[in-house]
Amino acid sequence: MGVFNFFIVIPEITQALTFGPLIRGLFGANNPRSPLYVVIIGGCFMIIAALLVMLVRDVGDKEVPEEAVLEADEHELFTIPEAVQPVPSTGLIDEG
Repeated sequence: MGVFNFFIVIPEITQALTFGPLIRGLFGANNPRSPLYVVIIGGCFMIIAALLVMLVRDVGDKEVPEEAVLEADEHELFTIPEAVQPVPSTGLIDEG
């Protein structure tokens, strides 16, 4: 199992082990509508998340003044790393 799969599997296992007792404690052990309440709460959290997404600002939309770019280039020039290796050619010419 990959390391990134742990970020999916561990929350699922935690949820499976803890949500049953939590839901029975919140809504009652014999409440037949508990699954409906859980879905409603999930929908409310989705609406809250959708509203909070509107607060996220995209820094890529900002325009950077040309003077700031030139000043930054004086401190650190954009150079191609020397470790980059070209893709080897097969020597074949595509005559299409």
